[in-house]
Amino acid sequence: ECQPCKFFHTAKSCHWGSQCPFCHLCDPIDASGHALPKRVRPCKGKRMRYRQRMNNLIETLEENPAAFDIDALELPESIGSTPVMKHKLLARLSQHKEMLLEGKTVAFDQDEFQ
Repeated sequence: ECQPCKFFHTAKSCHWGSQCPFCHLCDPIDASGHALPKRVRPCKGKRMRYRQRMNNLIETLEENPAAFDIDALELPESIGSTPVMKHKLLARLSQHKEMLLEGKTVAFDQDEFQ
C-alpha cells in the first residue's frame, strides 16, 4: 500500500529526497487517511491586513456609495496577487454597495473575516 510523503508537497519539500521511504507521487494525506486540502489558510497577518483594508473600504463606501468606483480600486499586493482574496473582497464590496444604494440598512459583520 502506498504511503504518501507529508513533506514533499510543502514549501520546504522533503529533505530525504530519493532516500525517503514514502511516496512522492501521491497527494499527502492526514492522520485520518483523507487527502490534505490544497488551499492553505493565509497567515494571521495577511488576514488582519485584509480585514483592516476591508474596513477602510467599507467606511469610504458608506460615505458616498454613488461615487465609489469598485473597478478603480488599487488593491495592495497581498490582496491583488491572490485571486481568491481579490474576488472575495470585490464581491463583498459590490454587494454592500448595492444594498446601500437600495436604501437598506447594512450591518457589517466583522467576524465574517476571521
